[in-house]
Amino acid sequence: MSEHEAVVKLDSKSARFLEEVLRITPYTRAEIVASGVVGKAVERLMELKNRGEELSNKHGSLDGLEKEIKASGVPPSNHTLYNELIEWRAIKGEMEELKRFLEQL
Repeated sequence: MSEHEAVVKLDSKSARFLEEVLRITPYTRAEIVASGVVGKAVERLMELKNRGEELSNKHGSLDGLEKEIKASGVPPSNHTLYNELIEWRAIKGEMEELKRFLEQL
């Protein structure tokens, strides 16, 4: 096995499905797995984009939300703004990583 190969354990139903697809199509196991990985990366990117748009519609911009929190603080009884700030930063970081990954293909 080369350094770039990975062993993936499939349940019996998925293994049968993969074997059937390999039998029917001209694709290799690596091509099928790669297309699944890319598909999941794109799916996740779209989920993050949609949630980022929700936060943008609610708060305007990440900078604006940061300024709002700095100006008014975070009340002890309601951490929603702070939680959304953390979430938005995480979304931004994950989206950047996924985009870099997809650009390398």
